[in-house]
Amino acid sequence: MATIEDQQVLGQCRFGPISGVRAKLAENPHLDSLAVEDAVNRELEQTAPNLEYLQGLANALVALLPSSYASVKRLLAIGTPKGVYELHFSIFGALNRSDFNELEQDGVEYMLAEYLREVKSTASYAAWKAGLVLGEDWLSPKTEKLLKMLMRTARYPAGRLGAINGYRFIMQRRRTFTAEEFALLSAVARSDKSGKVREQADFDLNRLRSMQSESAAN
Repeated sequence: MATIEDQQVLGQCRFGPISGVRAKLAENPHLDSLAVEDAVNRELEQTAPNLEYLQGLANALVALLPSSYASVKRLLAIGTPKGVYELHFSIFGALNRSDFNELEQDGVEYMLAEYLREVKSTASYAAWKAGLVLGEDWLSPKTEKLLKMLMRTARYPAGRLGAINGYRFIMQRRRTFTAEEFALLSAVARSDKSGKVREQADFDLNRLRSMQSESAAN
């Protein structure tokens, strides 16, 4: 159980870059991944979890990667209580590609894809953020391929919506608007079994086509 001093250290982890958080944790080696995971679970048990404290815990978990990989995956796999999705969002927001080597990047990409594949809720925009991370900060041919696949194969609407968000961002930024790019969104808009997913895909498709028309006119 974290002492008051430990809680203060972990709360301060919400400030500054991940490199600074790593340095802070190196000064407190007893605050390893299991200790931080335990602190997260204890905070989530509170009637009204302290969201700023959870952000510090999220940053600490990211700073401890890859040693915290198992802890992060366990926390990303739970869907209750409601505050857990705030934690998920904060974890995704702390992921900067430059903080990890190539092998670690592969693990993070797999973790994000697995999250979108299994997430059941759109609470706190966590799934939306996971898709955006793959389509923006972590964009590569591999992550684009993952998003294309997850738009069709994620188990629940929340994950497919998150993947659509990431893919839409790619199209908006690239602005090539090819028939192949539109075809995937069009297929989802026509055939996804979720009405919410079909509506979002159709909305994004129309918005992107409008952007294409504006680009052609300029």
